Amino acid sequence: MTRAILRPKQAAEYLGISRAQLYRLACRGDLPAPIKISSRASGWLVTDLDSFIERKKDGRYEHGD
Repeated sequence: MTRAILRPKQAAEYLGISRAQLYRLACRGDLPAPIKISSRASGWLVTDLDSFIERKKDGRYEHGD
């Protein structure tokens, strides 16, 4: 399985949010913390971003018809 990593700019674009919001979500624990790629680079696994999207999508609708 390929585990793609997106840098902050690409991760924010993937989620449709700003980089500042990306870091706020990670700081609050709503989004997993970035992983260190090197001493000066970090990023998010695409699978983690997809899981975040699924959690948000699951809470979007009320099912109380």
